[in-house]
Amino acid sequence: MISVMRMVWFHLRQFARVGYFVGLLVSSTTSMFLLQLLAMRAATRPILSPDPQLWARAALVGMWSVCTVSAGMIGFQRMQGTLVHVLFSPRSPIVTLGPIVAAGSCFGILSFPLAAGLAVVFHQPVGAINGFGLPLYWLACLSVSVVVATTFVFTRNAIAYEPLLLVPMIVLSGMFGSPLPQLAAVGWVIPTSHAITVLTTPNIDPGRIVATLAVSAAWLASGGWLARIALRRATVAGTLEVA
Repeated sequence: MISVMRMVWFHLRQFARVGYFVGLLVSSTTSMFLLQLLAMRAATRPILSPDPQLWARAALVGMWSVCTVSAGMIGFQRMQGTLVHVLFSPRSPIVTLGPIVAAGSCFGILSFPLAAGLAVVFHQPVGAINGFGLPLYWLACLSVSVVVATTFVFTRNAIAYEPLLLVPMIVLSGMFGSPLPQLAAVGWVIPTSHAITVLTTPNIDPGRIVATLAVSAAWLASGGWLARIALRRATVAGTLEVA
């Protein structure tokens, strides 16, 4: 466990040095905050009514944006030619790939203080959030990102489809409400939907907490299964080019 934490810390420092990821965190959080302000102004003219959860929604989108794009670090390592060295190690593929993605999830947490600062600047209330929800949301984002990251091992072109995951996952998570009742049912298989419910609900819901842990565990297990398939294709079948 200590070695894994050291790997996460190492990748986190590397992640924070990349200006693109820092800019993405700031731009995605700020743009979502300002878009909500504009929508409120259009709906409540001439007085802008306060929304205590506006900052939280902006932070959630900002963190999810960073986590999703952080999965592209696998594709970036493929381009650098280091992916082959990451996969071919005595450790399990999920242990070697997981810290890379976990670094992005940890870095994305900075979207919450950033969104809170924006709320203060624009005179919006900083509504309370459930403290249990933040680590659950981090775990949920991590579990989804692990599955996304493993797809980058299978194909060089996966990064082209990465932006297509952002909006659908936000819609299905129920962050801004579900436009159709049918989509709410689909959201149950997405761990972020349960974590967001816990984070935005003042009272602790044990059922949602258990659901977040269970669904996140299922996604993590799926990511580990895909990583093992990728490693087998690269080493046994020779049908996967990782360099």
